[in-house]
Amino acid sequence: MPQEDLTPSEKTVALFALLLFTGKSYTLTELSRKFACAKSTTLRRLDAIEKWAGERLIREKNENEITFKLSAPDRPLIALSPEQIRHLIMCRDMVAHLMPESVRQEINQTIGAAASLVKDFDKRGEGFESVCDAQVKGVIDYSGFDGIIKNLDSAIRSHKVCSLKYQAIGKSEPREHQFAPARLSSFRESLYVHGVKLATQDPGVEVGPMCLAVHRIQSLEITGFTHVVAQLSEHQTRFGIMQQQPVRVAVLFDNFAAAYVMEREWSSDQLITTRENGDVVLEFTASNVEEVVSWVLSFGRRAKVLQPKEIRERVRSEIVQMMAAYGEAVA
Repeated sequence: MPQEDLTPSEKTVALFALLLFTGKSYTLTELSRKFACAKSTTLRRLDAIEKWAGERLIREKNENEITFKLSAPDRPLIALSPEQIRHLIMCRDMVAHLMPESVRQEINQTIGAAASLVKDFDKRGEGFESVCDAQVKGVIDYSGFDGIIKNLDSAIRSHKVCSLKYQAIGKSEPREHQFAPARLSSFRESLYVHGVKLATQDPGVEVGPMCLAVHRIQSLEITGFTHVVAQLSEHQTRFGIMQQQPVRVAVLFDNFAAAYVMEREWSSDQLITTRENGDVVLEFTASNVEEVVSWVLSFGRRAKVLQPKEIRERVRSEIVQMMAAYGEAVA
């Protein structure tokens, strides 16, 4: 929630939490800006905090302004360091863009609470020094999916069946599904939920594995039914997110793309063969054909499908259609 939307009491609590969890010194100007209020109002809140904290609220002269900070309280010491806090912040800064704003706020509050447990309390502010960020393209706004994500998390942990409406790509209308979720995962800046589709009339009968993009779920309700999904670990060994009929693929990459390909693991059973001219052949197991076709095309002329024939022909067909689409421009 934006600071300007907080009530006066909530701002006082938030001000206290900021001083307690960060351990940093703040000027009156900084605090006024952070909480979107006048300096006089901020001073009154600091006075209120001082009545409770006493001498722990330290006021120091800093050039033309007074700074405020909270000193370390008497408490048991535990094994937590600023470096460990930085590691948490590193994870936050790398993946928090996949979460709704409310979840990001919870993450920040949790990190703040953890920072208050640093062994050397006066150094807890060092843990908030972030040097990481995530450079992403085509970010999905998950701000409207707080409830769906939390319900999926709850259903997975309690083995509950969900009744949901899902808008698949290429379909004019959403479809209803009985779905037993088993795991949330991220893939190419998107969130997915893996599980099994269940029979509409009998939620105890599995129809087959199902993977859904979270942002395409229009509504979701947790039912009273339970269904324990077998461990879905096999997908982690294959290329791709959507689980269909597995296929063995061989792709030739020229020596320019070879370094990029060899630096990464595409499948746990992959095999890379280097040729004398520097080209490489990557063999791997893919979960579906569609993702392989799209992936190979992203390399342009530097990748060529060797096997299987089905994918080779699909790529060829896509190239022909692309040439037709650009026919006038090419001519």
